[in-house]
Amino acid sequence: MERYAMYDPAVRAAVLRLLRRWKRLPLGDLLEMLSPVERLRYRDGVIADLEWEGLIRQQRIGDESVVELTEVGAAEPDQRPVGQDERRQLPEAPRHD
Repeated sequence: MERYAMYDPAVRAAVLRLLRRWKRLPLGDLLEMLSPVERLRYRDGVIADLEWEGLIRQQRIGDESVVELTEVGAAEPDQRPVGQDERRQLPEAPRHD
């Protein structure tokens, strides 16, 4: 029987955010840069899906896997969910004096 585990979309956003900043990282370094919660929620399917969508490229260099952001991935808008420690500033409501 095969088992499938769905990953948290916030992990996908975190991987893209890190790659937008660094452009190219060894997979081990990328995983270490994720928050502890994101690391727990990480599944290999995140990288496979991003690669299938053409947002990243993964290649084997020596004994390490390296992930790199593609032009398509760099152009995709950041879809980071608002977390408890990162609150989006909402515009002020217009005043009706």
